[in-house]
Amino acid sequence: LHDALPILIVVCTVLVSAYGASMYASLHRAHRQALDDASGSLESITRSAEVGTNRSIFEIDATLLGVERMLEIMLPDTPLTDHKVRLLLNQFNDQTLAVRDIVIVDVAGHVLNNAGSTTPRGRDVAGQPWFAAHQKGGLPSLFIGRPERSRATGGWSIMVSRPLMQRDSVIGVIAA
Repeated sequence: LHDALPILIVVCTVLVSAYGASMYASLHRAHRQALDDASGSLESITRSAEVGTNRSIFEIDATLLGVERMLEIMLPDTPLTDHKVRLLLNQFNDQTLAVRDIVIVDVAGHVLNNAGSTTPRGRDVAGQPWFAAHQKGGLPSLFIGRPERSRATGGWSIMVSRPLMQRDSVIGVIAA
């Protein structure tokens, strides 16, 4: 028995090493599978966020274009400062969750009308990036600003704008 002890120790060492190697391989496979699953989930979430963002941007752009079309069709000769324009803006403001505080600005950068906005009429917004983007060769389409934290609510918002067209002429900027 005394001569078998070293052999028994070697056999036990081999068995423990084999068990350790087997456990390492098993844990390594489990680790790889967890990383692969997390990667797949992250890709799925990313695709979902991308689709949702694209839909929201499309909805915002369609809303601003809708306001432009409604002004041109329903109120073609109505001054943009008129109360009827404000009522129309309020209707759009109330009917969509993606757009709030619709503002109409003239070509000089002065607020003409708004819906639910804290921006007062007459205020000069010519220095705002969402207005400047559409001036002299600027973007002819939707401008999406940087996220900003509201001083009033603490929530995040993004200003979007596009040129306000009427009879194929730019008459200002519509923003929300």
